[in-house]
Amino acid sequence: MHGLIADFIHYLNVERGLAPTTQISYQQDLMTFQAWLTSQKRTTFPEDFAVIQAFLKKQNDTKAPASVSRMISALRKFYRFLLREGAVKTDPMTKIDTPKKAQHLPATLSGPE
Repeated sequence: MHGLIADFIHYLNVERGLAPTTQISYQQDLMTFQAWLTSQKRTTFPEDFAVIQAFLKKQNDTKAPASVSRMISALRKFYRFLLREGAVKTDPMTKIDTPKKAQHLPATLSGPE
């Protein structure tokens, strides 16, 4: 599994030209995912969206919403890469929704009347 992550990070660098900080963040997110899969006794990247959903639910318990959103983005790009490379037959990330960002009301320009 680690080799696929390394190949993906190389792809992000060479073909996509993503910023080094983005590459590092994606790599950390994918290594977290791989470690969780290993703890679940899985040896391949799952194609079952319920497995990924369980992982993301666990991440929601410990990480900030922005971090989980970035993790979802990393997984989306990674699974598209895996599909293109023939490492998976289906992309389970198509069934995973991105959490909505919190919306705040704008501050009023004038004081109370």
